[in-house]
Amino acid sequence: HTYQIRDYVPRVAAKTKRPFLNDIVSYSISDSAPVFSKQAFNAKLVSELSSNNDEFDTHFQIQKAFCSKNRLDLLREADYMATQMLEKHGLMREIFQLLVILLPVSKNGIDESLVLRPVVSEDVMTAQFARIDWKLLDHLVESLLEISRIETVFYDITHKPPATFGWE
Repeated sequence: HTYQIRDYVPRVAAKTKRPFLNDIVSYSISDSAPVFSKQAFNAKLVSELSSNNDEFDTHFQIQKAFCSKNRLDLLREADYMATQMLEKHGLMREIFQLLVILLPVSKNGIDESLVLRPVVSEDVMTAQFARIDWKLLDHLVESLLEISRIETVFYDITHKPPATFGWE
Protein backbone atom coordinates (compact mmCIF):
# COMPACT_ATOMS: atom_id res chain seq x y z
CA HIS A 1 0.00 0.00 0.00
CA THR A 2 2.96 2.32 0.42
CA TYR A 3 3.10 2.82 -3.35
CA GLN A 4 -0.34 4.46 -3.12
CA ILE A 5 1.03 7.00 -0.64
CA ARG A 6 3.95 7.72 -2.93
CA ASP A 7 1.51 8.27 -5.79
CA TYR A 8 -0.84 10.41 -3.70
CA VAL A 9 1.65 12.62 -1.84
CA PRO A 10 2.82 14.55 -4.92
CA ARG A 11 -0.80 15.37 -5.73
CA VAL A 12 -1.40 16.58 -2.16
CA ALA A 13 1.77 18.67 -2.35
CA ALA A 14 0.70 20.19 -5.67
CA LYS A 15 -2.83 20.91 -4.39
CA THR A 16 -1.61 22.62 -1.23
CA LYS A 17 1.48 24.16 -2.86
CA ARG A 18 3.60 22.79 0.01
CA PRO A 19 6.28 20.11 0.12
CA PHE A 20 5.42 16.89 1.93
CA LEU A 21 7.51 14.19 3.55
CA ASN A 22 5.91 10.77 3.84
CA ASP A 23 6.82 7.58 5.68
CA ILE A 24 8.70 9.47 8.42
CA VAL A 25 9.54 7.16 11.33
CA SER A 26 11.18 9.58 13.78
CA TYR A 27 12.71 13.01 14.16
CA SER A 28 15.31 14.82 16.22
CA ILE A 29 16.44 18.41 16.62
CA SER A 30 19.88 19.43 15.39
CA ASP A 31 21.03 23.06 15.57
CA SER A 32 17.41 24.15 16.24
CA ALA A 33 16.20 22.46 13.04
CA PRO A 34 14.31 19.18 12.79
CA VAL A 35 15.97 16.18 11.18
CA PHE A 36 13.48 13.59 9.95
CA SER A 37 14.24 9.88 9.68
CA LYS A 38 12.71 7.90 6.86
CA GLN A 39 12.97 4.19 6.15
CA ALA A 40 14.29 3.17 2.78
CA PHE A 41 14.84 -0.09 0.97
CA ASN A 42 12.08 -2.00 2.74
CA ALA A 43 13.12 -0.67 6.16
CA LYS A 44 16.68 -1.97 5.78
CA LEU A 45 18.09 1.55 5.89
CA VAL A 46 17.01 4.68 7.74
CA SER A 47 17.90 7.96 6.08
CA GLU A 48 17.82 11.40 7.65
CA LEU A 49 16.23 14.40 5.90
CA SER A 50 16.66 18.02 6.86
CA SER A 51 16.26 21.38 5.23
CA ASN A 52 17.16 24.91 6.16
CA ASN A 53 15.95 26.57 2.98
CA ASP A 54 12.75 28.52 2.41
CA GLU A 55 11.12 25.71 0.44
CA PHE A 56 10.55 23.47 3.46
CA ASP A 57 8.92 24.94 6.54
CA THR A 58 10.80 23.62 9.55
CA HIS A 59 9.87 26.29 12.06
CA PHE A 60 7.68 24.26 14.40
CA GLN A 61 8.38 24.26 18.12
CA ILE A 62 7.62 21.34 20.39
CA GLN A 63 6.60 22.35 23.88
CA LYS A 64 6.33 20.31 27.03
CA ALA A 65 2.72 19.27 27.61
CA PHE A 66 0.76 17.07 29.95
CA CYS A 67 -2.66 15.48 29.94
CA SER A 68 -4.59 18.34 31.56
CA LYS A 69 -8.30 19.14 31.71
CA ASN A 70 -7.80 22.11 29.37
CA ARG A 71 -5.97 20.03 26.75
CA LEU A 72 -8.51 17.20 27.02
CA ASP A 73 -11.38 19.68 26.62
CA LEU A 74 -9.65 21.13 23.56
CA LEU A 75 -9.21 17.65 22.10
CA ARG A 76 -12.84 16.71 22.83
CA GLU A 77 -14.07 19.86 21.09
CA ALA A 78 -11.96 19.16 17.99
CA ASP A 79 -12.90 15.48 17.94
CA TYR A 80 -16.61 16.31 18.22
CA MET A 81 -16.39 18.90 15.44
CA ALA A 82 -14.55 16.54 13.07
CA THR A 83 -16.84 13.60 13.81
CA GLN A 84 -20.02 15.66 13.39
CA MET A 85 -18.87 17.13 10.08
CA LEU A 86 -17.95 13.73 8.65
CA GLU A 87 -21.22 12.22 9.93
CA LYS A 88 -23.18 15.07 8.35
CA HIS A 89 -21.65 14.16 4.99
CA GLY A 90 -22.24 10.41 5.44
CA LEU A 91 -18.57 9.51 5.69
CA MET A 92 -18.59 7.91 9.14
CA ARG A 93 -20.33 4.85 7.62
CA GLU A 94 -17.20 4.31 5.48
CA ILE A 95 -14.55 5.37 7.99
CA PHE A 96 -13.45 2.51 10.23
CA GLN A 97 -11.70 4.77 12.72
CA LEU A 98 -11.22 8.52 13.05
CA LEU A 99 -8.38 9.60 15.27
CA VAL A 100 -8.06 13.25 16.20
CA ILE A 101 -4.69 13.70 17.86
CA LEU A 102 -3.63 16.78 19.82
CA LEU A 103 0.07 17.63 19.54
CA PRO A 104 1.98 20.26 21.56
CA VAL A 105 3.53 21.56 18.35
CA SER A 106 3.20 25.06 16.92
CA LYS A 107 5.07 27.83 15.19
CA ASN A 108 4.51 30.28 18.05
CA GLY A 109 5.47 27.83 20.82
CA ILE A 110 2.16 28.34 22.62
CA ASP A 111 -0.71 26.88 20.58
CA GLU A 112 -1.41 23.28 19.61
CA SER A 113 -1.71 21.25 16.43
CA LEU A 114 -4.17 18.58 15.42
CA VAL A 115 -3.64 15.47 13.36
CA LEU A 116 -6.62 13.95 11.55
CA ARG A 117 -6.23 10.23 10.87
CA PRO A 118 -9.38 8.80 9.29
CA VAL A 119 -8.85 5.26 8.00
CA VAL A 120 -10.95 2.72 6.13
CA SER A 121 -10.53 -1.00 6.68
CA GLU A 122 -12.36 -4.21 5.88
CA ASP A 123 -10.19 -6.67 7.77
CA VAL A 124 -8.53 -4.63 10.56
CA MET A 125 -5.17 -6.11 9.55
CA THR A 126 -4.71 -3.46 6.87
CA ALA A 127 -6.13 0.01 6.39
CA GLN A 128 -5.91 2.92 3.99
CA PHE A 129 -6.27 6.56 4.85
CA ALA A 130 -9.74 7.85 4.01
CA ARG A 131 -9.75 10.01 0.92
CA ILE A 132 -11.94 12.94 1.90
CA ASP A 133 -13.17 15.33 -0.78
CA TRP A 134 -10.92 18.40 -1.00
CA LYS A 135 -13.73 20.90 -0.46
CA LEU A 136 -14.98 19.08 2.61
CA LEU A 137 -11.44 18.67 3.96
CA ASP A 138 -10.76 22.39 3.41
CA HIS A 139 -13.98 23.28 5.25
CA LEU A 140 -13.15 20.88 8.09
CA VAL A 141 -9.64 22.29 8.49
CA GLU A 142 -10.90 25.88 8.41
CA SER A 143 -13.47 25.02 11.08
CA LEU A 144 -10.87 23.35 13.30
CA LEU A 145 -8.53 26.32 12.93
CA GLU A 146 -11.28 28.55 14.36
CA ILE A 147 -10.96 26.72 17.68
CA SER A 148 -8.97 28.85 20.10
CA ARG A 149 -5.41 27.51 20.64
CA ILE A 150 -5.38 25.37 17.45
CA GLU A 151 -2.74 26.67 15.06
CA THR A 152 -2.14 23.86 12.55
CA VAL A 153 -4.03 20.81 11.27
CA PHE A 154 -2.18 17.87 9.74
CA TYR A 155 -3.83 15.13 7.66
CA ASP A 156 -2.20 11.72 8.20
CA ILE A 157 -2.16 9.84 4.91
CA THR A 158 -0.20 6.81 6.11
CA HIS A 159 -1.61 3.36 5.39
CA LYS A 160 -1.48 0.33 7.70
CA PRO A 161 1.08 -1.10 7.15
CA PRO A 162 3.55 0.55 7.48
CA ALA A 163 1.80 2.51 10.25
CA THR A 164 -0.50 1.20 12.95
CA PHE A 165 -4.04 2.41 13.58
CA GLY A 166 -3.10 4.51 16.58
CA TRP A 167 -0.47 7.05 17.40
CA GLU A 168 1.49 5.49 20.24
